[in-house]
Amino acid sequence: MTLMDDPSKNEPKGTPGDPPETPPDEKGAGGESGTPEIPEWLQGYEDETLKSEEALNILGRYKTPEEQLKAHVEARKKLGENPITVPGPNASDEEWANFYKAIGRPESPDKYQFTEVEGMEGN
Repeated sequence: MTLMDDPSKNEPKGTPGDPPETPPDEKGAGGESGTPEIPEWLQGYEDETLKSEEALNILGRYKTPEEQLKAHVEARKKLGENPITVPGPNASDEEWANFYKAIGRPESPDKYQFTEVEGMEGN
């Protein structure tokens, strides 16, 4: 007997309106679709913050603690010692002025410096 011969094998599982079952390769460690799998190296840690979905989406890409630590060091190098952050919605005028200065805005419009590009006409 084949699947085609046995109609019960062709009937959909669950009740009408239920979402389709997630294939096994798309399930995380908890068996839920979208739940990241906890890497083996992270399973010994007790802090639940490290096992949140957000943390697992970040930490789950590393196979070992060494890979994660190396990535952290590289990220810190890219950020530098004085990272520039955009002021929040309630920032003061002074905070905005410091931000604009940090990204290179001159104190006044007449302080902008432009270099001429050969072959390009300007106003």
